[in-house]
Amino acid sequence: YAQHGLGEEALKLFQQMQWKCVRPDKVTFLSVLNACILLGSLERGQQIHTHIIENGLESDVFVGSTLVDMYAKCGSIQHSQQVFEKMGKRDVVSWTAMIAGYVQHGHGENALKIFWQMQRESVKPDKVTFVSVLKACACAAALKHGKQIHAYAIKSGFELDITVGNTLIDMYAKCGSIEHAHEVFNKMLERNLVSWNVMICGYAQLRRGEESLKIFLQMQQQRMEPDVVTFASVLKACTAVASLQQGKNIHSLINKGGFESDVFVGS
Repeated sequence: YAQHGLGEEALKLFQQMQWKCVRPDKVTFLSVLNACILLGSLERGQQIHTHIIENGLESDVFVGSTLVDMYAKCGSIQHSQQVFEKMGKRDVVSWTAMIAGYVQHGHGENALKIFWQMQRESVKPDKVTFVSVLKACACAAALKHGKQIHAYAIKSGFELDITVGNTLIDMYAKCGSIEHAHEVFNKMLERNLVSWNVMICGYAQLRRGEESLKIFLQMQQQRMEPDVVTFASVLKACTAVASLQQGKNIHSLINKGGFESDVFVGS
């Protein structure tokens, strides 16, 4: 049920399991915690946490990591931090969950502290860690940290990963270094729609409309289909260069793509 997004049904089944005195195991708890995440239910998550303690599974690294994730996604970063600090053993998933939790709550500086603490404890980051900590750099506008983490991503062999690349572009743009963002974009061996969008949006946010429109033109030449995010950024670029004709051309493309009724673009 949890795997198919049916959190309520998963928790009902767990309740039936309790009534029938069937003892849950680690896998059970991982599943019901994910059900709580789906529902965004902090209260139920806390109830499950109590059952976990009663069953002596709080010290399990997989259960602990999922508790950290659950509390963060259900709105209680304080509980996440408490669980994280109590964990006797932490793996890359535990550290990444805590970093991502802080980022989700807008605490970029705290996320960076956790990342550097992770490095001091010689835990090797994975792709998800890099994506999360680069988002932390963007959140905190921490360009210096971003450059250091970029160098570390290169050393770890993740620079050419498309998700890491997209996050690097976004980080540099949000930290005000659009030239570094464009450099990463140019080096990418593979680009998807997100890659083009973050580059177009980066220039548009800095009111560098001409560059934004050039990227959009390149995107069209590569036969990449734009989406509502693309058009919203391109319209902002047209405003930046005060180009009525460009705006009309984009409006025509929006009509052809069936996006005119979208509130995001319409506004």
